[in-house]
Amino acid sequence: MGSGCYRVPDRELFFAGGYCENGCFRDHGGCEASSQFKAVKTEAHCELKPDDDLTFPKTMAEINKAIDEATSKGKTIFLYTPDMFSETYLEGILAKLPERNGSTYIAINASVRNLVDRVDWAEVYKKGIREIWMGVESASLDLRNKYHKIPFTNEEVLKVTKEGEETGINICWFLVDGAEDTTETRLQTYQMIKEADPYRTHIGNLQKYQPSV
Repeated sequence: MGSGCYRVPDRELFFAGGYCENGCFRDHGGCEASSQFKAVKTEAHCELKPDDDLTFPKTMAEINKAIDEATSKGKTIFLYTPDMFSETYLEGILAKLPERNGSTYIAINASVRNLVDRVDWAEVYKKGIREIWMGVESASLDLRNKYHKIPFTNEEVLKVTKEGEETGINICWFLVDGAEDTTETRLQTYQMIKEADPYRTHIGNLQKYQPSV
């Protein structure tokens, strides 16, 4: 398996939107992306914010230009939104992307729940999307509940990983390891990785939220 989502050689990162509807890790200081981008973080909530505080800081013309320029340079591009299949970005960006030929390699974020409920793999593939990162975090349902993940089962993780790969889309997992993990939960996660064989995994460290004083 390769490296993490943003630090892949010959990849450009394009910030297309920062409004997050999922609320994951809100009592752990927010998701890892909230540390890389401007974010408002509290114990109850974590919301990414684009510089101008707009849901869509970039127009579709700017997004498509960035994709085509990266492709012309032989690069992949990570089209960053918290969840491209959320209500906000599914209609606001994903549905508006044109179909592209096979030379385009676009990476996006998505939640497991929305992939199960909303994905049309063939249509996503036509738009040039070749890599999807989803927040699996752990094979332990108890831990995922503590992280305020929108509920999904391990069977659904395996299902969307397999379906994406069969379509020609590389499915990658965000995972976390923290103080609340145990030998048992780590082993569960390792076994699920072995079974599903995702294209890439990225493991982040996790700590409970500590409010500033």
